[in-house]
Amino acid sequence: IGSPSAFNATIYAPLSDVRSNTSRADIVAQMDSRKSLDLFGGYAMRTFSQAASPSYGTNTQSAGAEYVWRASEHGSLGVLGAYERIDLTGSRLAGSASRLQSGTLLTTIAWKLRPTFEFNLYAGPQVVRQLQPQGMANNGESFPLQVEWAGGGGLTREGRWLSGMLSAEHVVTDGGGLLSFVSNTAVSAGLRKRL
Repeated sequence: IGSPSAFNATIYAPLSDVRSNTSRADIVAQMDSRKSLDLFGGYAMRTFSQAASPSYGTNTQSAGAEYVWRASEHGSLGVLGAYERIDLTGSRLAGSASRLQSGTLLTTIAWKLRPTFEFNLYAGPQVVRQLQPQGMANNGESFPLQVEWAGGGGLTREGRWLSGMLSAEHVVTDGGGLLSFVSNTAVSAGLRKRL
């Protein structure tokens, strides 16, 4: 699911000065010519200007591991496990969640059909727990545990002068500053022309 420390950029917060800082560290172990293990951790912070006072800022901590097995010269299979904790800052509506904790376990597949065409897919369960802020009537208790499905994929076609990309993703994440937490489905496409 992208970078574990990436913000939800699919929701646009208009007329807001947004400041963000994102960092991530990886340790990659190449176990042999076909197997690798990636351990990662990240932190991300996003705040909005005073003019956007009803907006939610976010502090995100994430960690996880990915095991990849190269099945052939053209394809690989893997398992990705990730934990993410998102804390909201700023004004909140009474009774809304102020923290999201999620654990995701994805099966991944990547395949290069030709030297110029490749695709990847990933899917699996995402367990989500939302917590209300301390001091509320429920004193920091959580909403019911939810199990969602997370997944996505992408296609890339490289040409001599033009390249195309198409991707889709479904995941529970932050609300981009306008909402607390959302079940986000995003589709994107792009073209690149070589100069």
